[in-house]
Amino acid sequence: MTQESQSGSGRTGIKVLIGALVVIVVVVGYFAITGLPPSKEDATGAIGVAKKHRAEQMTDKDILLKDPEVQELLQDDQFLALLEDEDFRALMNNDDVIKFFQMKEVARLVDHPVVFSPKAEFDKVVKSKELKHLLDLTDFVKLSDVDNFTKLMGNPGLGPLLRESSELTNLIQTNEYRQAARIPELAVLFQSPEFVTVYKTPHFRQLVKHPDCANFIRNPQAMKDQNMSFAALADMESFNKLAAMGGIAGIFDRKEIIGLLNLDSFHKISQQPHFFSVAGTMEFLDVSTLPEFPNLAKSADFVHLLNMPQLAEKHNLEGYARLIGDVDLIKFLQRGCDVCPAVLRMPELLRLSGQSQFVGCARHPGMCKLMQVGDLATIERMSQDVMH
Repeated sequence: MTQESQSGSGRTGIKVLIGALVVIVVVVGYFAITGLPPSKEDATGAIGVAKKHRAEQMTDKDILLKDPEVQELLQDDQFLALLEDEDFRALMNNDDVIKFFQMKEVARLVDHPVVFSPKAEFDKVVKSKELKHLLDLTDFVKLSDVDNFTKLMGNPGLGPLLRESSELTNLIQTNEYRQAARIPELAVLFQSPEFVTVYKTPHFRQLVKHPDCANFIRNPQAMKDQNMSFAALADMESFNKLAAMGGIAGIFDRKEIIGLLNLDSFHKISQQPHFFSVAGTMEFLDVSTLPEFPNLAKSADFVHLLNMPQLAEKHNLEGYARLIGDVDLIKFLQRGCDVCPAVLRMPELLRLSGQSQFVGCARHPGMCKLMQVGDLATIERMSQDVMH
C-alpha cells in the first residue's frame, strides 16, 4: 500500500468500515486462538479468489446502496464516531489487515451465530482433540455435506442420548428400524406425547403384539367387550387421546412400524429420556439410515464433542453445529493464517477491542454486505450518497 493511497481524502471512513468487520470478527473472535499458519500457497490462493469475488460484486453496488441495513449502518452514530478514531485509521492502513479482508473465509465466518462467543469457549471447541480427530474420519466429512446432519447435531438431546445408551447404534442397523424409518408417519407417532406415555406401559406392548391392534385402536371399547388382557388401556386418558388422533390407527396398520415397536431393543432404548425428542425428528430418521451414521455414532470423539459444556445451551449448540459442519472452515481456523501474528501484535487493535462502538459496528448486519463490494472508491461514493 503506497503513501499516496493512504492519504486520499475520504479513505479513512472506508478503511474503518473494512476494519470493523475484519478485526473484531476474524482477529479477536477467531485467529487469536488458532494454531499453525498455512502455507504461502494457501494464502495466495485465498487472496486470488477473494479478488475475483470482489470484482463480481461491484456490479451489484447500486442494488446494495438501496439495502435498508446498509443505509442504516452508514448513518449510525457509532459508525460516524468511529470514523474519527486515530487508532482505527492507523489499523486500516496496515497491509496485513487488508490481507485479512481479501481472504475468502472471512465472509463465511460472519455467517455463524457463534462468531462472538467468548474466546475461551470457542477455543475449547475448535481446538479440541475430538474435533481434530473427527476431521480425519471419512464418515464425518461425508455427513458434514448433509444438511439434515448439521440440523441433527443442533438437537440438544442427541449428545446425552448417545452418551447414555449404547443400544442406539444397534437399533438403527436393524432391518425393522430401517424399514420403519422410511415411513413419514413414524415421526408423527414419536412426536405424540400420548404415544410416548402409553408405549411405556406393559398393556400397550401387549396390544401392539396383537394382530388386531389397529382395530382395537379404532374401537377401544372392543378391548373391554372381548375381555382382552390389555383392556385397561380403554380407561387411560392418554390412550383415548391417542386413539382419537386423525389417521393414527392407520399407522398401526403398517407392518413395518409394528415390527419396530415389537423389538426388545426398541423398547429398551425408548426408556431413555431423550430418545423420542431425537428419534421423532425428520433429521434423525433421515440421517440415521445413512451408512456413515452408525459408525460415527459409536465414535467417542463425536459423543464427547456433542456433550462439551460449551455446547450445553441449545442456542449455542445450534450455532456450533453449523460451524462444525463447515469442515473446510474448521480446518482453516485450526491451522491459522500467515498474517495473524503481525495483526495481533498491533497496539491499535488492543486498544480498539475494548470500545463498545467498535463492537457495535462490527455486529451490524449491514457491515458484511458492504464488505462484499470490496472497492474502496465505490464504498466511499455509497457513503456520501447516503449521507446526502
